[in-house]
Amino acid sequence: MDKLELNSLLANIVKVDLAKVKNIELNVIGLTFMKLRDILIGLGKIYYENLDTQIYIVRIFGGGLKKNPAITAFQLENDVLQIAISANEGLINQHTSEGVAYEIKKSLEGYITEK
Repeated sequence: MDKLELNSLLANIVKVDLAKVKNIELNVIGLTFMKLRDILIGLGKIYYENLDTQIYIVRIFGGGLKKNPAITAFQLENDVLQIAISANEGLINQHTSEGVAYEIKKSLEGYITEK
């Protein structure tokens, strides 16, 4: 699945604005789908799980005081983790998507490889 399909799935399941979706692709090694699930449970609340396509949709809080929710889709396929993040900012941009992306990368740092 490419990022456009992941974005569409995210928009269809939780009704996010496609224009606000930020995409990240991480090369990982040794990360299993079940290990990813354990990490995501520690980061937020899982709303959608598809074991066949290895997709999770998770709500993770970010922003200044970690009060702003970001809806995040993950797909692990062939040692590549596709991530789509969508967050609604209020009057003041708290850079929620960027903060959530940082937290995700920090939680996965032992699995991320450079290519």
